[in-house]
Amino acid sequence: MKDRAHADEPPPLDRRLRDALASDAMWAPPPDDLRRRVLDATLHAPGPPPAPPGTRRRRAVVTTLAAATLAMAAGYGLGLLSARDTVPGGTKTVALAGTDLAPRVSGQVLVRETPSGVEIILEVAGLPPAGRGRYYQGWVKGTAGTVTIGTFHLRDSREPVVLWAGVDVQGYPLMTITLQQEGKGPASSGKVVATAALTP
Repeated sequence: MKDRAHADEPPPLDRRLRDALASDAMWAPPPDDLRRRVLDATLHAPGPPPAPPGTRRRRAVVTTLAAATLAMAAGYGLGLLSARDTVPGGTKTVALAGTDLAPRVSGQVLVRETPSGVEIILEVAGLPPAGRGRYYQGWVKGTAGTVTIGTFHLRDSREPVVLWAGVDVQGYPLMTITLQQEGKGPASSGKVVATAALTP
């Protein structure tokens, strides 16, 4: 009876953790829906029924191990999701220069490729705020044409300007900033105040 009682006991916690960490499955890439599954399990799973007194210690050990494993998997999965916010090798910085209309303009452009589009961040100096009724508009240009990437005015803040391109900038390598007037329609005014080469 004594040997059988020992046989029913689970392996020591340190051995089970060691075996779990040594398993190839522990370090395999998590499935794409891991985050959703972890959240669903956490938010919607019913609470455990009361355990008989004799099994409380064993269940506590198993629960602790499961929680540690789940936390490691969730952390690893969320880390991968965070890493996927940026396409590897998809970030670079290029110079921003003024034109004859705004010769004092200088700065830099951070180009960051993401799964949802190309984020274009302008750190610009020497560009005055657009007057009332006017605004600045960003464009990317290439052999396929011209695509707008957003508008801004710089009246209330000197923080970096964030614009977005929904096209591959490899095919639209020239970025321009124009001074626009409200009510004149969506076309470019042709008044270019700054330029940048997004690709070599």
